[in-house]
Amino acid sequence: MSARHACALVLALVPLAAGGWEPVLAEHVSAPKKHAFTVQLPPGWLVDVGKQALMASRDGPSLGAIGVELFAHKDAFRGAKKQSRDGEPPEDLAEAYLAEVQASGVLNVEVVSKGPVQLAGRPAFRLQVRYRSPAEFGVEFEEVALGTTAPEGFLVARYRAPRVHFFEKNLPDFEAVLPSLALTPAASK
Repeated sequence: MSARHACALVLALVPLAAGGWEPVLAEHVSAPKKHAFTVQLPPGWLVDVGKQALMASRDGPSLGAIGVELFAHKDAFRGAKKQSRDGEPPEDLAEAYLAEVQASGVLNVEVVSKGPVQLAGRPAFRLQVRYRSPAEFGVEFEEVALGTTAPEGFLVARYRAPRVHFFEKNLPDFEAVLPSLALTPAASK
């Protein structure tokens, strides 16, 4: 490898290293900077902490990611031009979330499954969808999202990965995360 190539590689990796990704330690409980919720992410994954969100990945975000975020009600479904409200029925939230996915620019959105569940001790929806990325040779992704409302906003936990190989590989890790998700007292009043 030439010095020029080595320098280009180092410069390409600097943003990833500086981006805030940190390893998840066993038994560690993660929370966003505003502490709206807590969750125990899979050990050995990397996590990026935002104000109201966490994103974790094992193989890189484009190969699979778990995201948990609390959106203000007014910002819950911006792409679909809809808002959420505390106590909104899970079926309505699922439809709004599906509209948000469809408005995101992905192609060939197909609902795989949809139904009621509990998330953070609240009535919620579970929606599994399949779609293609908008690129010319679009990769087929599969996504599972669970969503509910709280006084503070719309809480969503989702897992997204390429359908081939990665989706099934890391889905059990996402399923294991869900029981640990809890709203903090300020967000659940």
